[in-house]
Amino acid sequence: MEVQLKVSDNGRILLPKAVRDAIGLGQGAQTVTLTVKGGQAVIETPLQKARRLKSLFADDAARLKSEGRSAVEELIESRREAARAEMAG
Repeated sequence: MEVQLKVSDNGRILLPKAVRDAIGLGQGAQTVTLTVKGGQAVIETPLQKARRLKSLFADDAARLKSEGRSAVEELIESRREAARAEMAG
């Protein structure tokens, strides 16, 4: 879906109902995240952001599990290495 939006004099835009419906944005005080990357703006609902982040880590979690390692243990070891490097100067 592509729509053209006007920017008001005070810098606001109104998302049409069709867009809000398409991204699952209900009426009320629901918060969305707007990310600008490479000159493009992406709007995500909290659920969409959680799903995207979960998918980013799914491959790493599966790899660690197949190797018999824990993501928590991996993170702790990574932090320990960073601390050692920082202390070494």
